[in-house]
Amino acid sequence: MTKKLTKIQIDQPSVPLQVESEIKKSLQEEKSIEPSSSKMMNAEEATKVAIEFLKNFNIKKIMPNKVSNEGSRAQVELNLKGKKAAVLVDGKTKEIIEYEIETEKGHQTIGGSISIKLILVIVLIQLLLMILFDFIKPHIPLP
Repeated sequence: MTKKLTKIQIDQPSVPLQVESEIKKSLQEEKSIEPSSSKMMNAEEATKVAIEFLKNFNIKKIMPNKVSNEGSRAQVELNLKGKKAAVLVDGKTKEIIEYEIETEKGHQTIGGSISIKLILVIVLIQLLLMILFDFIKPHIPLP
């Protein structure tokens, strides 16, 4: 007993040879692209880039607050000592596109790092010392 094998052919859509070669070329080009360059940056990488950027300004205490991805960009919001910073990082090139550092409403400063509260305390101490010396002055004998 011998069985006969029959060949079954499946109809495949015919693709012109030129179009098929173009498809193969485009697939090879996509494979040759490095995955890191086409890969978007995650929140942790964006935060690291923003913190390293702010360290160039000699800012010591940096606490990340919020990170949001907006297309190919990452918006990183950070809390600094008495200030807030917003840094916009490009997701593909990891470059800083834009940044903004602003003081918080409760921490107004004059001339850099001297706060208004500190100035008021110094003036108040000076006034108290002047009043104290005015009361002591009549009791001190003159030479």
